[in-house]
Amino acid sequence: GNSNTRGIRWGRAAHIGTAGSGASAWLLAGDSSHRRLQDRPKFCWVGGHTDTSDQRHQAHWQGVQEPYAAAGLTARVLALYGPHAFRVRDLHNTSSVLHEVREDFGYSMVDRDSGNRRFYTWESVAKDVQDGGHRFCCLMKDIWGCMGPKYVDKLKMTPPFDAAAYGLQTLPRGTRVFVEGNSYFAEVISSIACHSDAQVWKIGDTISNSMLVVLPDRDVLIWLVSNDHMTGNAASIALYLEKAMFNPTMLVLGATLQRWHSMTMRERFHVYRGLFPETKHKYFIMNYNPLPINCRAKGKGFIDDCALGYGHQCLPGPMDRVAEKFVQMFRGEWSVPDVWEEVQPIEEDPLSP
Repeated sequence: GNSNTRGIRWGRAAHIGTAGSGASAWLLAGDSSHRRLQDRPKFCWVGGHTDTSDQRHQAHWQGVQEPYAAAGLTARVLALYGPHAFRVRDLHNTSSVLHEVREDFGYSMVDRDSGNRRFYTWESVAKDVQDGGHRFCCLMKDIWGCMGPKYVDKLKMTPPFDAAAYGLQTLPRGTRVFVEGNSYFAEVISSIACHSDAQVWKIGDTISNSMLVVLPDRDVLIWLVSNDHMTGNAASIALYLEKAMFNPTMLVLGATLQRWHSMTMRERFHVYRGLFPETKHKYFIMNYNPLPINCRAKGKGFIDDCALGYGHQCLPGPMDRVAEKFVQMFRGEWSVPDVWEEVQPIEEDPLSP
């Protein structure tokens, strides 16, 4: 019955309800508490005054000076997703995992210390991550997780993600990043979110990797759309961005799965370019797998964890160096050449096209 979500359909975004209309907004304080605001008409700041007309609201959405910054933007995005959005309360607890281990995925191994057989569970993964001196991330999927003595040994040799140097709190105040890509990009954003202890909302359909990552104290927000039937392709996603009045400072377009995305990279780029024509927006075109190849997650069909090979890498692990590089990219300190055609990495360099 909420007017914000009445028009949402699974797998489509053709009839999105207007964010902020007829619903109480949520102001998300820096201490993770919530304060309900009074119902109020939708509005935007144009030339120092408030305008409530729909036409003017839509015409000036790109230049909005948001009264509540990241908190107001978060409320609008969550309103669009309606019941398909929820807060992840504890990023490092196995009780908060977003995706259970699939029944046909499980495997077991003999524990090196006890001699007992261990089965692949989130508790087993978390134990080995802790034994290796790292922190478990509940945003991962089973094909990103690893366990076993070889993995523990690799973790002990791998410095953890440097949150002090590369956490989201190091981004310029007001940073807005939109990322669209496959699960390889989702794994990178998950690493950044977990190690930054950010506020995270799972959004979109249940099997997707889409999420909203927010650091209210720094007014920082990352919106990830990944393998999401609900939002569809770039043309549909653009409607979400427009309704949320999302005005990014940076866009990262990564490779996508064809069964979720029928548009080419250039078609996707032109959709977003038409939505955000200002030259101040920085685009990164990364039509490849950005992960390294030195600690592959087992996945289906593989025998050993943390082996050399392409595909998803163990999280946490050496792939955290890529997550740190992405934060440098968000800060404007590091860049990659645009890659339009889909390719696989061919060198040890984890971000080589």
